Amino acid sequence: MAKARRILFVCEGNLHRSPTAQQLYAATPGIRSRSAGLSDLARVQVTDELLAWAHVIFVMEKRLRNILQQRFAESLVGKELICLNVPDEFQFQQPELVVLLTEKLAPHLGPPNIDDIPDATPDSPSRKMRDGNDRDRGDSVAGFRGGATNGDAFSLTNLNLNLNPGGIIGGFSGAVFGFLTLGPNFKAGMTQLILICIVGGAFAGNLLWRLLFGQPKSDRETEDNIE
Repeated sequence: MAKARRILFVCEGNLHRSPTAQQLYAATPGIRSRSAGLSDLARVQVTDELLAWAHVIFVMEKRLRNILQQRFAESLVGKELICLNVPDEFQFQQPELVVLLTEKLAPHLGPPNIDDIPDATPDSPSRKMRDGNDRDRGDSVAGFRGGATNGDAFSLTNLNLNLNPGGIIGGFSGAVFGFLTLGPNFKAGMTQLILICIVGGAFAGNLLWRLLFGQPKSDRETEDNIE
């Protein structure tokens, strides 16, 4: 029996675009899909082991393709590397993103094994629900550092921090730092500043913990996934 094609999808934060592509083809016969991000704060980071595992690598943007080629030149030798040109302006499993990925990937992988493609028309209820809320907040970590994109208010709704113990400690420390810094000058309108301190501390703690102790077991490669 022929071995399944191993497909790796790469974006920046591994929060929206690449995980959506991974799930899109998760149940497609003959394909095994995984995803990762190039950011140091990505949920699952690109590694030499992941690149060695993959037969084909799909990158969401030319900018990310260039970064990947610079960092992992040796690991990419002999690998098929394809840029999809999917911009960082979608939510995880957003219908418009699913439709776009399907159109981009079908010529290479065939149609995904899903019952239906979500409605991405301008008047669809799912699209109306997002308008004015999370529209255009993508999976780049740069968006998190700025707190919001395109004028949206800072929100923790879609950060998907996937905290390790270092992140929890960092978030708590950030909260304490925020309250001590503001002190008696704290006002209700400063809640967002406290949230920024918490998220900043959580990200810093997460990254430090990974540097010191490695990634959590849930994000590591397993023997079953690397053949």
